[in-house]
Amino acid sequence: MKFRAEDGRVVMRSTKTTDRTTAMLMAIESEAAAKKARAGELTQAVILKTLGEMMEKTIGEKLAVSSIADFFAEWLAGKARTGKSAATVNRCRPILDGFVKSIGPKRSMASIGSVTATEIGRFRDQQIDEGKSASTADLTVRVLQAVLTSAHRQGLILQNPATAVESLESPHLAPLIRARGPVSATELAAVLRVNRTTIVRALADFGDGLVMMGATRSTRYVLRRQVGNAGSRWPIYSVDESGQARLWAELEALHERHWRILWAGTPPAWADRFANREGLWEGFPFFLSDARPQGFLGRAISAYALNHSKHW
Repeated sequence: MKFRAEDGRVVMRSTKTTDRTTAMLMAIESEAAAKKARAGELTQAVILKTLGEMMEKTIGEKLAVSSIADFFAEWLAGKARTGKSAATVNRCRPILDGFVKSIGPKRSMASIGSVTATEIGRFRDQQIDEGKSASTADLTVRVLQAVLTSAHRQGLILQNPATAVESLESPHLAPLIRARGPVSATELAAVLRVNRTTIVRALADFGDGLVMMGATRSTRYVLRRQVGNAGSRWPIYSVDESGQARLWAELEALHERHWRILWAGTPPAWADRFANREGLWEGFPFFLSDARPQGFLGRAISAYALNHSKHW
């Protein structure tokens, strides 16, 4: 078809039809839409109206358009009709109602196909700001993803925007921290495109497996590493002049070949030459090398480790 576009140029477009009458109707409607665009009147409502009229005149079908609020209500009703438990419906309903409330009444009447990943991510972050856990906030994304998958199957959206929203649960954060650690919450927030507060609250789910170094906004995070069945932390004792053993330090195994030593008292004068102020070492601390099991005992421990743990 040939028509005048929104910038005034005459353009040629394929209508994918061999029917001349149908092609002419599509060209007329396309040029009418282009005129509205030049006049600054091409709103979403006008676009949908134009496409609806074009479909009705050419193939005799009306354009099915569901608003965000209406589609959510229809999805919940459909779940109830197909026998989903009341608990499942009741768990999803406040999430969908909350999303509708978060985007506002005017936006909720827009087409379901207009939902964006930014809106979903903002709603997820809002849950974190309200004090909910990362897993609870991620549940909102999974519910929205399920609803929008249904819209995609019905041909109402081209792609599911919820799939572009990164998860905050520890299984998804952990690889990032392992690969980049020690890493700050600001860096993680930049990678996941969320605010820093969201990351800080999500990190709380790691519990004892997370090591924090530094303070306030300079805090960096790294994950503890389990060494076979031996754990991730071990006390280091020294023997004084009288033959008494006393706690000297604690050794921690961290990911990415990092080790940390926490001194029980004043660190030795030479310690800051090989580690940073948080006691972080690149590689195994050299002065502990002689404490490694050797000879018959070392071979026995190695054989046990190889036979009983793939992580040694």
